[in-house]
Amino acid sequence: MSAACSHRRVGIISNGEEASKGTELTRAADRSLRQMPLNYVGYIEGRDINAGNVDIAVTDGFTGNAILKSLEGLGSFVQFLLRQIVRA
Repeated sequence: MSAACSHRRVGIISNGEEASKGTELTRAADRSLRQMPLNYVGYIEGRDINAGNVDIAVTDGFTGNAILKSLEGLGSFVQFLLRQIVRA
């Protein structure tokens, strides 16, 4: 692993920051990530992605896809609002 990768902040998306949160898959991934030579910050919530609290967000495919679709929808909505403001 390169030195640059070891400085990236890695978090796993969960429904709370407490160790008891998440599914068994999330808790198993948490245990695995803690054993790796990463700058692992632990559980994160969706708001941490846009806040810049992590560089890498780990999640399962279903959750990741839902997050991406939500962010795409938000981006389209903001673009629509900006166009309305510019036209006014």
